[in-house]
Amino acid sequence: MRSLQTFGVVTLALLISGACTPAAPTSVPTKAPPAATVAPAAAATAAPTAAPKVAAPTATPAAKIKRGGVVTMARTSSYNDMDPHRTVADGPITTMLYDTLLDYSMVDPNTGKHELAPMLAEAWKVIDPKTIEFKLRKGVKFHDGSDWNAEVAKWNIERIRDDKKSAGKHLVSEIETVEIADPLTIRLKLKVPWATLLINLTGTTGGAGGNATQMASKAAVDKGGDEILSTKPVGTGPMVIDQWLRDDKVIMKKWDGYWKTGADGKPLPYLDGFVERVIRDTSVQLVELRSGNIQVMENADPKDVASIKSNPDLVYWEIPWANVARFTFGFNQEREPFKGNVKVRQAAQYAIDRENLAKVMGFGLAKPAYYAFWTPALLGYNENIPNYKFDLAKSKQLLAEAGYPNGYDLNIMVTARDPDRKIGEIVKQMWDTAGIRTTLDIIERLAAIDRSNAGNFQSYFWGQNASPDPDLQSRMIVTGRPSNWSRYSNPELDKCMADGRSVYENQERQKIYERCLRIVQEDALIGSGYLEPYNRVFNKSVKALQVHWIQTDLRETWLDK
Repeated sequence: MRSLQTFGVVTLALLISGACTPAAPTSVPTKAPPAATVAPAAAATAAPTAAPKVAAPTATPAAKIKRGGVVTMARTSSYNDMDPHRTVADGPITTMLYDTLLDYSMVDPNTGKHELAPMLAEAWKVIDPKTIEFKLRKGVKFHDGSDWNAEVAKWNIERIRDDKKSAGKHLVSEIETVEIADPLTIRLKLKVPWATLLINLTGTTGGAGGNATQMASKAAVDKGGDEILSTKPVGTGPMVIDQWLRDDKVIMKKWDGYWKTGADGKPLPYLDGFVERVIRDTSVQLVELRSGNIQVMENADPKDVASIKSNPDLVYWEIPWANVARFTFGFNQEREPFKGNVKVRQAAQYAIDRENLAKVMGFGLAKPAYYAFWTPALLGYNENIPNYKFDLAKSKQLLAEAGYPNGYDLNIMVTARDPDRKIGEIVKQMWDTAGIRTTLDIIERLAAIDRSNAGNFQSYFWGQNASPDPDLQSRMIVTGRPSNWSRYSNPELDKCMADGRSVYENQERQKIYERCLRIVQEDALIGSGYLEPYNRVFNKSVKALQVHWIQTDLRETWLDK
């Protein structure tokens, strides 16, 4: 069996050569296209190639690896649910609890090169453009002692696709059927060719619902009911939960039955335990890191980077291939004044001084973001597509033309964390100046998501993770998707995104996604403020910290002390 491992964006059109290969349909290339990359050939701007400020930790000889110890990490987000198929939360906790069919592994920290790698599936092949076969790993056990096999894999995929509470429907929506070929082999039959299914099955690309293809214990649900995983998760990962204090911390301990071995030939993990604390203020996180109360933090504030680099006890790792689009915002098209009024939406877009926002918040690291959900390395990015550069006079003119010469009152939900609150205050001043009298509704993230799902909001903004493929952004902009927090809906855009995912040739996908981006820009219902590169900061005693695209992974981390 032949495994498909490509750099960056994953293509499914690699047809297995030989007499047994079926003829490809006329709508699909009859030969394999070149392996796709994060920076497509037709993209306007190439992916970053410069080395990060501090390179990622390199491999360590097995003889030097030390076992034992506990790593404590801080994050700004908490968990509302531990069922991987139902929660929008993702992070190191879920990675320690659950595994996925495939992994998306970093192979070059200087360029951000990632490749598909085996995980619970040890090999895979594309039989034809709508059939993919997975050979499952033998001898894997869940935390409850039940077996990993084809029946369990089928149950997981169908649950992700069909469960009413699923946060990951978009990741498997085009799977028609899951066939069991033998106890350790499944075949996925697709409704249409799908260029990004394999990367969807890695669960490590981050973002809301990005963890939803992690594999959970069928036996646990059969015994405890459909809600059991929410509070008592059972996976195949290297750790289990010892204690969970909601909105405070999760304490994990090593599980001795993990299937994967370390460099020393013994089962992973190297650590005895892992603690994840909820600390919403990154400045407080940094104080805790310096004092030794935590060892790892994600995405330090740009204003703190210089002092971090000067500290000999800390390691700063900038992740140039990934970033967050700060102040990604959406206007509720079902509410006034945005309903059916493109000029009022455009006026709000023109009133945002993205250059100044990036300077104030980015401390030399950030860049203005003029294209919502599209970053320079993404298929479809094209700077020739019109954008909304700051123009206060035009903003006021459009407001008058839209029927609001005296402006209007705007309420925007802001997540109760930094830097969101700071960004909200700056943007409020910009909109107030244009005549858009803005009130910040500061609210906890999960409560904000609940309100957005219910349509009970006027506007909402959040931080949007970079993606290795535009199709993964469908969850945020396609009608009815569970993470479409602004309730954006345009049938023309829905069709455009569907067209992009069904084509394998990168040059054609580039053209399709340019069309999608143009639709988004013309609608003016969503936008972004600035791009901020991701980083990790950790104590120098922490070794072999890994990142899969943007997802922190401590499965092979160890402590040198």
